[in-house]
Amino acid sequence: MKNYVEQFNRTNNDYYIHIIDYSDFNTEDDWTIGITKLSTDIVSGRTPDILDVSNLPFSRYVDRGLLVDLYTLLDADPKFRRSDFFESVLRASELDGGLYRIFPYFYVTTVLGHPSVLGSDMGWTIDEFETVLDANSQADFPMGQYMNNEQFLFSAIWVTIDEFVDWEAGEVHFDTGAFAKLLELAGRFPKDFIYSEADENALIATGRQIMMPTSIWDFQGFQRYLSMFGGEIVFKGFPTESANGNSLFIGSSLAITTSSADIDGAWEFLSGFLASDWQREHVMHVGFPTNISAFNYLIDDAGREMEEHEDDFVNPLTQEDIDSFIALIESVHSIASHDDALMNIIRDGASDFFNGNASAQDVARIIQGRASIFMAEQQR
Repeated sequence: MKNYVEQFNRTNNDYYIHIIDYSDFNTEDDWTIGITKLSTDIVSGRTPDILDVSNLPFSRYVDRGLLVDLYTLLDADPKFRRSDFFESVLRASELDGGLYRIFPYFYVTTVLGHPSVLGSDMGWTIDEFETVLDANSQADFPMGQYMNNEQFLFSAIWVTIDEFVDWEAGEVHFDTGAFAKLLELAGRFPKDFIYSEADENALIATGRQIMMPTSIWDFQGFQRYLSMFGGEIVFKGFPTESANGNSLFIGSSLAITTSSADIDGAWEFLSGFLASDWQREHVMHVGFPTNISAFNYLIDDAGREMEEHEDDFVNPLTQEDIDSFIALIESVHSIASHDDALMNIIRDGASDFFNGNASAQDVARIIQGRASIFMAEQQR
Protein backbone atom coordinates (compact mmCIF):
# COMPACT_ATOMS: atom_id res chain seq x y z
CA MET A 1 0.00 0.00 0.00
CA LYS A 2 2.70 2.48 0.98
CA ASN A 3 4.69 1.65 -2.16
CA TYR A 4 1.63 2.31 -4.30
CA VAL A 5 1.00 5.62 -2.53
CA GLU A 6 4.60 6.67 -3.18
CA GLN A 7 4.34 5.65 -6.83
CA PHE A 8 1.03 7.52 -7.22
CA ASN A 9 2.42 10.67 -5.60
CA ARG A 10 5.49 10.62 -7.86
CA THR A 11 3.55 10.24 -11.08
CA ASN A 12 0.26 12.07 -10.55
CA ASN A 13 0.23 15.81 -11.20
CA ASP A 14 -3.27 16.49 -9.85
CA TYR A 15 -3.58 14.65 -6.55
CA TYR A 16 -1.44 13.79 -3.54
CA ILE A 17 -2.20 11.00 -1.08
CA HIS A 18 -1.37 11.55 2.59
CA ILE A 19 -1.52 8.50 4.88
CA ILE A 20 -2.84 8.64 8.43
CA ASP A 21 -2.22 5.36 10.25
CA TYR A 22 -4.73 5.34 13.09
CA SER A 23 -3.11 2.28 14.64
CA ASP A 24 -0.25 4.59 15.64
CA PHE A 25 -2.56 5.99 18.33
CA ASN A 26 -2.90 2.58 20.01
CA THR A 27 -0.97 1.76 23.17
CA GLU A 28 0.07 -1.50 24.82
CA ASP A 29 -2.73 -0.98 27.34
CA ASP A 30 -5.45 -0.05 24.86
CA TRP A 31 -5.52 -1.29 21.26
CA THR A 32 -8.84 0.44 20.55
CA ILE A 33 -7.64 4.06 20.74
CA GLY A 34 -7.02 4.18 16.98
CA ILE A 35 -10.54 3.12 16.01
CA THR A 36 -11.96 5.46 18.67
CA LYS A 37 -9.93 8.32 17.21
CA LEU A 38 -11.17 7.52 13.70
CA SER A 39 -14.78 7.40 14.94
CA THR A 40 -14.32 10.75 16.63
CA ASP A 41 -12.90 12.25 13.43
CA ILE A 42 -15.84 10.92 11.42
CA VAL A 43 -18.39 12.35 13.84
CA SER A 44 -16.63 15.72 13.92
CA GLY A 45 -16.45 15.99 10.13
CA ARG A 46 -12.76 15.18 9.68
CA THR A 47 -13.45 12.00 7.74
CA PRO A 48 -10.62 10.86 5.43
CA ASP A 49 -11.39 10.79 1.69
CA ILE A 50 -10.29 7.14 1.46
CA LEU A 51 -10.44 4.39 4.08
CA ASP A 52 -8.72 1.04 4.20
CA VAL A 53 -11.72 -0.85 5.59
CA SER A 54 -9.96 -4.22 5.89
CA ASN A 55 -10.12 -4.14 9.70
CA LEU A 56 -12.97 -1.69 10.20
CA PRO A 57 -16.69 -2.35 10.84
CA PHE A 58 -17.34 -2.05 7.12
CA SER A 59 -21.00 -3.12 7.12
CA ARG A 60 -21.85 -0.56 9.77
CA TYR A 61 -20.18 2.20 7.75
CA VAL A 62 -22.26 1.27 4.71
CA ASP A 63 -25.44 1.14 6.79
CA ARG A 64 -24.75 4.66 8.05
CA GLY A 65 -24.26 5.99 4.53
CA LEU A 66 -20.59 6.81 5.06
CA LEU A 67 -19.28 5.12 1.90
CA VAL A 68 -19.73 5.76 -1.83
CA ASP A 69 -21.26 3.09 -4.08
CA LEU A 70 -18.25 2.44 -6.31
CA TYR A 71 -20.37 0.94 -9.08
CA THR A 72 -21.30 4.51 -10.03
CA LEU A 73 -17.60 5.31 -10.54
CA LEU A 74 -16.62 1.98 -12.09
CA ASP A 75 -19.42 2.14 -14.64
CA ALA A 76 -18.50 5.72 -15.59
CA ASP A 77 -14.79 4.90 -16.02
CA PRO A 78 -13.96 4.20 -19.69
CA LYS A 79 -10.94 2.11 -18.63
CA PHE A 80 -13.14 -0.62 -17.11
CA ARG A 81 -16.19 -2.76 -17.58
CA ARG A 82 -17.76 -4.95 -14.91
CA SER A 83 -16.98 -7.94 -17.11
CA ASP A 84 -13.26 -7.23 -16.57
CA PHE A 85 -13.72 -8.79 -13.11
CA PHE A 86 -15.14 -12.00 -11.71
CA GLU A 87 -18.88 -11.54 -11.41
CA SER A 88 -18.97 -13.71 -8.29
CA VAL A 89 -16.23 -11.67 -6.63
CA LEU A 90 -18.10 -8.42 -7.28
CA ARG A 91 -21.35 -10.01 -6.12
CA ALA A 92 -19.76 -11.29 -2.91
CA SER A 93 -18.52 -7.74 -2.25
CA GLU A 94 -21.94 -6.15 -2.58
CA LEU A 95 -24.18 -4.86 0.16
CA ASP A 96 -27.77 -4.25 -0.87
CA GLY A 97 -26.70 -4.29 -4.52
CA GLY A 98 -23.99 -1.65 -4.06
CA LEU A 99 -20.20 -1.99 -4.28
CA TYR A 100 -18.60 -0.07 -1.44
CA ARG A 101 -15.03 -1.40 -1.46
CA ILE A 102 -12.52 -2.60 -4.00
CA PHE A 103 -9.52 -4.86 -3.49
CA PRO A 104 -6.71 -6.08 -5.77
CA TYR A 105 -6.55 -9.76 -4.77
CA PHE A 106 -8.31 -12.53 -2.89
CA TYR A 107 -7.89 -16.00 -1.43
CA VAL A 108 -10.54 -18.69 -1.47
CA THR A 109 -11.37 -20.15 1.95
CA THR A 110 -12.75 -23.67 1.80
CA VAL A 111 -12.75 -27.19 3.20
CA LEU A 112 -11.60 -29.76 0.66
CA GLY A 113 -11.08 -33.48 0.39
CA HIS A 114 -11.54 -36.47 -1.90
CA PRO A 115 -15.03 -36.73 -3.45
CA SER A 116 -15.21 -40.47 -2.73
CA VAL A 117 -15.19 -39.60 0.98
CA LEU A 118 -16.91 -36.22 1.17
CA GLY A 119 -19.28 -36.51 -1.79
CA SER A 120 -18.89 -35.09 -5.28
CA ASP A 121 -21.14 -32.00 -4.98
CA MET A 122 -19.72 -28.68 -3.87
CA GLY A 123 -21.03 -27.53 -0.50
CA TRP A 124 -22.92 -29.38 2.26
CA THR A 125 -25.33 -28.90 5.12
CA ILE A 126 -24.59 -29.57 8.78
CA ASP A 127 -26.50 -32.88 8.57
CA GLU A 128 -24.48 -33.96 5.53
CA PHE A 129 -21.24 -33.06 7.30
CA GLU A 130 -22.23 -35.14 10.34
CA THR A 131 -23.12 -38.08 8.10
CA VAL A 132 -19.57 -38.06 6.71
CA LEU A 133 -18.10 -37.92 10.22
CA ASP A 134 -20.28 -40.85 11.32
CA ALA A 135 -19.24 -42.90 8.29
CA ASN A 136 -15.52 -42.39 8.99
CA SER A 137 -15.01 -43.39 12.61
CA GLN A 138 -11.32 -44.08 11.88
CA ALA A 139 -10.81 -40.33 11.27
CA ASP A 140 -9.66 -39.28 14.76
CA PHE A 141 -8.33 -36.05 13.20
CA PRO A 142 -11.08 -35.46 10.60
CA MET A 143 -9.98 -31.88 9.85
CA GLY A 144 -6.36 -32.18 10.95
CA GLN A 145 -4.52 -31.71 14.22
CA TYR A 146 -5.22 -28.02 14.60
CA MET A 147 -8.99 -28.16 15.01
CA ASN A 148 -10.73 -28.02 18.36
CA ASN A 149 -14.33 -27.06 19.16
CA GLU A 150 -13.75 -23.30 19.40
CA GLN A 151 -11.54 -23.23 16.30
CA PHE A 152 -14.19 -25.07 14.30
CA LEU A 153 -17.01 -22.82 15.50
CA PHE A 154 -15.22 -19.58 14.76
CA SER A 155 -13.84 -20.79 11.43
CA ALA A 156 -17.40 -21.62 10.40
CA ILE A 157 -18.83 -18.35 11.74
CA TRP A 158 -16.06 -16.40 10.03
CA VAL A 159 -17.19 -17.56 6.58
CA THR A 160 -20.94 -17.82 7.25
CA ILE A 161 -21.63 -14.79 9.45
CA ASP A 162 -24.11 -13.43 6.88
CA GLU A 163 -26.42 -16.34 7.68
CA PHE A 164 -26.79 -15.08 11.23
CA VAL A 165 -26.33 -11.30 10.94
CA ASP A 166 -28.18 -8.85 8.70
CA TRP A 167 -26.23 -5.60 9.07
CA GLU A 168 -28.50 -3.69 6.74
CA ALA A 169 -31.64 -4.51 8.72
CA GLY A 170 -29.80 -4.43 12.06
CA GLU A 171 -31.04 -7.92 12.91
CA VAL A 172 -29.47 -11.16 14.17
CA HIS A 173 -30.75 -14.71 13.75
CA PHE A 174 -29.00 -16.92 16.27
CA ASP A 175 -32.27 -18.38 17.59
CA THR A 176 -33.58 -20.02 14.41
CA GLY A 177 -32.06 -23.42 15.21
CA ALA A 178 -29.20 -23.26 12.70
CA PHE A 179 -26.73 -21.77 15.17
CA ALA A 180 -27.59 -24.33 17.86
CA LYS A 181 -26.97 -27.11 15.32
CA LEU A 182 -23.63 -25.57 14.38
CA LEU A 183 -22.72 -25.28 18.06
CA GLU A 184 -23.58 -28.94 18.68
CA LEU A 185 -21.50 -29.91 15.66
CA ALA A 186 -18.55 -27.92 17.03
CA GLY A 187 -19.00 -29.84 20.28
CA ARG A 188 -18.00 -33.04 18.48
CA PHE A 189 -14.46 -31.70 18.26
CA PRO A 190 -12.17 -31.83 21.30
CA LYS A 191 -11.94 -28.93 23.72
CA ASP A 192 -8.15 -28.95 23.59
CA PHE A 193 -5.86 -29.50 20.62
CA ILE A 194 -4.71 -33.09 20.29
CA TYR A 195 -1.45 -33.67 18.47
CA SER A 196 -0.12 -36.66 16.57
CA GLU A 197 3.43 -37.62 15.73
CA ALA A 198 2.25 -38.42 12.21
CA ASP A 199 2.45 -35.54 9.73
CA GLU A 200 -0.42 -34.26 7.64
CA ASN A 201 0.33 -36.41 4.61
CA ALA A 202 0.47 -39.57 6.74
CA LEU A 203 -2.82 -38.73 8.45
CA ILE A 204 -4.52 -38.26 5.09
CA ALA A 205 -2.98 -41.39 3.57
CA THR A 206 -4.24 -43.55 6.45
CA GLY A 207 -7.71 -42.00 6.55
CA ARG A 208 -7.23 -40.43 9.97
CA GLN A 209 -7.72 -37.02 8.33
CA ILE A 210 -10.39 -36.83 5.63
CA MET A 211 -10.63 -33.11 4.89
CA MET A 212 -8.54 -29.97 4.86
CA PRO A 213 -9.71 -26.50 5.96
CA THR A 214 -7.56 -24.03 4.06
CA SER A 215 -7.23 -20.82 2.12
CA ILE A 216 -5.95 -21.25 -1.44
CA TRP A 217 -4.00 -18.28 -2.74
CA ASP A 218 -1.96 -19.72 -5.62
CA PHE A 219 -2.10 -22.53 -8.14
CA GLN A 220 0.92 -24.26 -6.64
CA GLY A 221 -1.02 -24.72 -3.41
CA PHE A 222 -4.00 -25.98 -5.39
CA GLN A 223 -1.78 -28.58 -7.03
CA ARG A 224 -0.30 -29.65 -3.70
CA TYR A 225 -3.75 -30.40 -2.34
CA LEU A 226 -4.55 -32.40 -5.46
CA SER A 227 -1.45 -34.48 -4.83
CA MET A 228 -2.23 -34.96 -1.13
CA PHE A 229 -5.72 -36.30 -1.87
CA GLY A 230 -4.78 -38.63 -4.72
CA GLY A 231 -5.28 -36.35 -7.71
CA GLU A 232 -8.94 -35.43 -7.16
CA ILE A 233 -10.54 -32.96 -4.75
CA VAL A 234 -13.94 -31.45 -4.09
CA PHE A 235 -14.46 -28.03 -2.51
CA LYS A 236 -17.06 -28.48 0.21
CA GLY A 237 -16.49 -25.41 2.37
CA PHE A 238 -17.69 -25.24 5.96
CA PRO A 239 -21.13 -26.78 6.56
CA THR A 240 -24.01 -24.31 6.50
CA GLU A 241 -27.78 -24.47 6.30
CA SER A 242 -27.54 -22.97 2.79
CA ALA A 243 -24.84 -25.53 1.80
CA ASN A 244 -22.67 -22.68 0.57
CA GLY A 245 -19.65 -22.49 2.88
CA ASN A 246 -16.95 -21.48 0.42
CA SER A 247 -15.91 -17.87 0.90
CA LEU A 248 -13.43 -15.19 -0.11
CA PHE A 249 -10.71 -13.68 2.00
CA ILE A 250 -9.64 -10.36 0.56
CA GLY A 251 -6.51 -8.25 0.62
CA SER A 252 -6.44 -4.56 1.46
CA SER A 253 -9.86 -3.17 0.63
CA LEU A 254 -10.36 0.52 -0.05
CA ALA A 255 -13.47 2.66 0.14
CA ILE A 256 -14.31 6.29 -0.60
CA THR A 257 -16.24 8.28 1.98
CA THR A 258 -19.34 10.21 0.96
CA SER A 259 -17.97 13.33 2.67
CA SER A 260 -14.94 13.44 0.38
CA ALA A 261 -14.44 16.83 -1.26
CA ASP A 262 -12.94 15.20 -4.36
CA ILE A 263 -14.49 11.83 -5.11
CA ASP A 264 -13.05 11.82 -8.65
CA GLY A 265 -9.54 12.20 -7.30
CA ALA A 266 -10.12 9.44 -4.74
CA TRP A 267 -11.36 7.16 -7.52
CA GLU A 268 -8.32 7.93 -9.64
CA PHE A 269 -6.23 6.52 -6.80
CA LEU A 270 -8.46 3.52 -6.10
CA SER A 271 -8.86 2.53 -9.73
CA GLY A 272 -5.12 1.90 -10.02
CA PHE A 273 -5.58 -1.18 -7.83
CA LEU A 274 -7.99 -2.61 -10.39
CA ALA A 275 -5.73 -2.22 -13.44
CA SER A 276 -4.48 -5.46 -14.97
CA ASP A 277 -0.91 -4.22 -15.37
CA TRP A 278 -0.67 -3.13 -11.74
CA GLN A 279 -2.10 -6.42 -10.45
CA ARG A 280 0.23 -8.44 -12.67
CA GLU A 281 3.20 -6.64 -11.18
CA HIS A 282 2.18 -6.50 -7.52
CA VAL A 283 -0.23 -9.27 -6.48
CA MET A 284 0.82 -12.32 -8.46
CA HIS A 285 2.52 -13.94 -5.48
CA VAL A 286 0.20 -12.85 -2.68
CA GLY A 287 -3.19 -13.96 -4.01
CA PHE A 288 -5.45 -14.25 -7.04
CA PRO A 289 -5.95 -10.99 -8.98
CA THR A 290 -9.48 -9.61 -9.17
CA ASN A 291 -8.90 -8.51 -12.78
CA ILE A 292 -9.60 -11.45 -15.10
CA SER A 293 -6.86 -10.43 -17.54
CA ALA A 294 -4.30 -10.50 -14.72
CA PHE A 295 -5.79 -13.80 -13.49
CA ASN A 296 -5.33 -15.37 -16.93
CA TYR A 297 -1.74 -14.18 -16.97
CA LEU A 298 -1.30 -15.85 -13.59
CA ILE A 299 -2.55 -19.13 -15.04
CA ASP A 300 0.02 -18.94 -17.85
CA ASP A 301 2.74 -17.97 -15.39
CA ALA A 302 1.85 -20.88 -13.09
CA GLY A 303 2.05 -23.29 -16.00
CA ARG A 304 5.48 -22.03 -16.99
CA GLU A 305 6.74 -22.18 -13.41
CA MET A 306 5.53 -25.75 -12.93
CA GLU A 307 7.25 -26.83 -16.12
CA GLU A 308 10.51 -25.24 -14.96
CA HIS A 309 10.32 -26.85 -11.51
CA GLU A 310 8.66 -30.13 -12.37
CA ASP A 311 9.10 -32.76 -9.63
CA ASP A 312 7.50 -36.00 -8.44
CA PHE A 313 5.05 -34.33 -6.09
CA VAL A 314 3.18 -31.75 -8.18
CA ASN A 315 1.45 -32.61 -11.44
CA PRO A 316 1.21 -30.09 -14.29
CA LEU A 317 -1.75 -27.73 -14.24
CA THR A 318 -4.45 -29.05 -16.58
CA GLN A 319 -7.40 -27.26 -18.15
CA GLU A 320 -9.66 -29.46 -16.02
CA ASP A 321 -7.88 -28.18 -12.90
CA ILE A 322 -8.30 -24.58 -14.05
CA ASP A 323 -12.00 -25.11 -14.81
CA SER A 324 -12.50 -26.72 -11.39
CA PHE A 325 -10.92 -23.80 -9.60
CA ILE A 326 -12.81 -21.17 -11.61
CA ALA A 327 -16.02 -23.03 -10.71
CA LEU A 328 -15.02 -22.67 -7.07
CA ILE A 329 -14.51 -18.91 -7.49
CA GLU A 330 -17.85 -18.60 -9.25
CA SER A 331 -19.59 -20.44 -6.40
CA VAL A 332 -18.73 -17.97 -3.65
CA HIS A 333 -21.39 -15.63 -2.31
CA SER A 334 -19.68 -14.00 0.65
CA ILE A 335 -16.47 -12.50 1.98
CA ALA A 336 -15.12 -13.90 5.24
CA SER A 337 -15.49 -11.25 7.92
CA HIS A 338 -16.05 -10.73 11.60
CA ASP A 339 -16.82 -8.08 14.14
CA ASP A 340 -14.69 -8.30 17.29
CA ALA A 341 -17.47 -7.18 19.62
CA LEU A 342 -19.96 -9.63 18.12
CA MET A 343 -17.43 -12.46 18.18
CA ASN A 344 -16.81 -11.83 21.88
CA ILE A 345 -20.54 -12.20 22.54
CA ILE A 346 -20.52 -15.51 20.67
CA ARG A 347 -17.33 -16.67 22.41
CA ASP A 348 -18.72 -15.99 25.89
CA GLY A 349 -21.90 -17.91 25.16
CA ALA A 350 -20.21 -20.80 23.36
CA SER A 351 -17.85 -21.39 26.29
CA ASP A 352 -20.86 -22.17 28.50
CA PHE A 353 -21.90 -24.88 26.06
CA PHE A 354 -18.41 -26.32 25.61
CA ASN A 355 -17.96 -26.43 29.41
CA GLY A 356 -21.29 -28.25 29.85
CA ASN A 357 -22.98 -25.38 31.69
CA ALA A 358 -25.80 -24.79 29.18
CA SER A 359 -27.51 -26.46 26.24
CA ALA A 360 -26.89 -25.32 22.67
CA GLN A 361 -30.46 -24.03 22.49
CA ASP A 362 -30.12 -22.01 25.70
CA VAL A 363 -26.81 -20.57 24.51
CA ALA A 364 -28.37 -19.62 21.16
CA ARG A 365 -31.14 -17.72 22.97
CA ILE A 366 -28.66 -15.93 25.23
CA ILE A 367 -26.47 -14.93 22.27
CA GLN A 368 -29.57 -13.79 20.38
CA GLY A 369 -30.53 -11.47 23.23
CA ARG A 370 -27.06 -10.00 23.75
CA ALA A 371 -26.37 -9.67 20.02
CA SER A 372 -29.74 -7.96 19.47
CA ILE A 373 -28.86 -5.34 22.09
CA PHE A 374 -25.47 -4.85 20.48
CA MET A 375 -27.02 -4.40 17.03
CA ALA A 376 -29.57 -1.93 18.36
CA GLU A 377 -26.75 0.14 19.83
CA GLN A 378 -24.99 0.20 16.45
CA GLN A 379 -28.10 1.54 14.74
CA ARG A 380 -28.21 4.68 16.91
